[in-house]
Amino acid sequence: NPGTASESMPRQAMLYVVGVLVAGLILLFWAVLQWQSQDPLRFACYLALAGAAATLKVSLPGMRSTISMNFVLLLVAIVALSLPEAVLMATLVGIIQCVWKPKKAPTAIRTLFNGACLSLSTAIAYAVCNWAAGAWLSKSLVGLVILATLVLYSCNTFMRSEEHTSELQSPCN
Repeated sequence: NPGTASESMPRQAMLYVVGVLVAGLILLFWAVLQWQSQDPLRFACYLALAGAAATLKVSLPGMRSTISMNFVLLLVAIVALSLPEAVLMATLVGIIQCVWKPKKAPTAIRTLFNGACLSLSTAIAYAVCNWAAGAWLSKSLVGLVILATLVLYSCNTFMRSEEHTSELQSPCN
């Protein structure tokens, strides 16, 4: 029940969650309005692979949550697809990884928050790799992938550490 989660969440935590959800929704709306795909079949294949990868979760020793295998396909999206394609893919796999066989059923807020976090992190990594550092690394696929990994992982970790500090409940795992 989404109401239960919001009622038990401190005001600052709820403001943080609402801010992330609104930013994610604005980004998703923008991506739909700016939709472009040079190769719709390639996008559909990447999306299907990413969706399947989102269902594969790996438990890491000493950690209470899991990591989804879609991370690799999001790196491919950042380097090879348009920003709207990468955002849509990240949003969908963020939601899939949250609802697919969780240890504890996630709330609607938690599920949407997960999709928003992943889409925002992907968009930031895309911007850094393709716009800010693109000129420096344009000839180095390895350099772009390394940078995308660092930015995507850092942004997503930061958003989730803020989430945990804000006492968000029911992590997707």
